[in-house]
Amino acid sequence: MANNFSEAARKVLDLAEHEARDLHHEFIGTEHILLGLIQVGSAMVTDAFKALGIGAAEVRQEIQRLVQRGPKHIATGALPMTPRAKRAIELASDESAFMNVPSIAPEHLLLGLYREREGVAARVLQNLGQHIGQVVEAVFRNLRAQMHLVERAVGPVPASTGWKQGTREELFAHLTAIYREEYERLHNPAAAMNEAASRFGDSSELAQELTGVLPASERR
Repeated sequence: MANNFSEAARKVLDLAEHEARDLHHEFIGTEHILLGLIQVGSAMVTDAFKALGIGAAEVRQEIQRLVQRGPKHIATGALPMTPRAKRAIELASDESAFMNVPSIAPEHLLLGLYREREGVAARVLQNLGQHIGQVVEAVFRNLRAQMHLVERAVGPVPASTGWKQGTREELFAHLTAIYREEYERLHNPAAAMNEAASRFGDSSELAQELTGVLPASERR
């Protein structure tokens, strides 16, 4: 499954294991993934926490209130994941597949943590943000909107599967960066998405441009 994670998502999981060891836990739970997520995140994850007024210190304090620190240091070696952490990652994978994204990103991990309602992470989010459901839905809507724009540009191109996957990732990263700029300027997710879509350009025209520069070896 590690190959299906984006670089940022892998960093989240690496930090999750570090957080588990720091708390002297013999496992990686949803709470540790959440601690990794607030340190790495992504534009949309950062926006979600900002909208809730939740900072890293508040998340860490609430986790420490709900989960006791272990009695001793943990020996070296990879730590196993709890069933709920595994389930959250499965749900994150479902979200990325549903959006036709080849790799799991931090925003998918946030959706997975929220959907795994019985995990410590979901309890922390509920305790700290009364409107967490609305914020997570906003993250989901923005992801869907961005992927829709990208797919309209890449889908019609008569290219190989590998070329399309790579181009999707590049365009999605580009569109996400534009969205982030607009959010910093407007501080409104919906307005930022509209401006990002406008700057991204017409997907049909972009599809024609991509077809025009497609190498002969990638044509199908």
